[in-house]
Amino acid sequence: MLWIVNSLCLDSTIAVTLGYFSLEFGYQRRPYGAGTGVVHLWNTLLVLMDLFVSSIPVKLVHVYPSVILAGLYGIFTYVYYLSGGLGIYDHHYLYKILDYKHNPSLSFAALMAVLAFMLLGRILVYYSYKLRKKLYYTYYLSNEASLFRKTLKNALGPVVKSNWWKP
Repeated sequence: MLWIVNSLCLDSTIAVTLGYFSLEFGYQRRPYGAGTGVVHLWNTLLVLMDLFVSSIPVKLVHVYPSVILAGLYGIFTYVYYLSGGLGIYDHHYLYKILDYKHNPSLSFAALMAVLAFMLLGRILVYYSYKLRKKLYYTYYLSNEASLFRKTLKNALGPVVKSNWWKP
């Protein structure tokens, strides 16, 4: 269950960042503000940092929950439009690029781009995971790193206790 939530979190935050800055931000031609950076960029940076400090394995095949989520998002936006939902500025769409009334083909293309961004997000996460493993094996488990840890342990003597958490 944890890997499903982690996959959704990693893939969707990258997809939101890529989708917002390539589709919505460019389409509306708004000036870039600090709030935009915090909401759409920092979450991706934090999730990628979490990926590098955690030990959760990542597999390419774990993309299917993200693909399902992208499909559900597309269905939700269309049902939202059909039911007469209003956005934050009393528009009948959530994002201007998802305006089904005036440009349904552009809305469909944007939803296909969201699906592509989910897939691209999984690929980026997978290769980041591979980089994390490479760094771990190179700098933590290599002979030089092991020698450094042993030397440090010998130099500090009884200060460094290998089983300090056991009574």
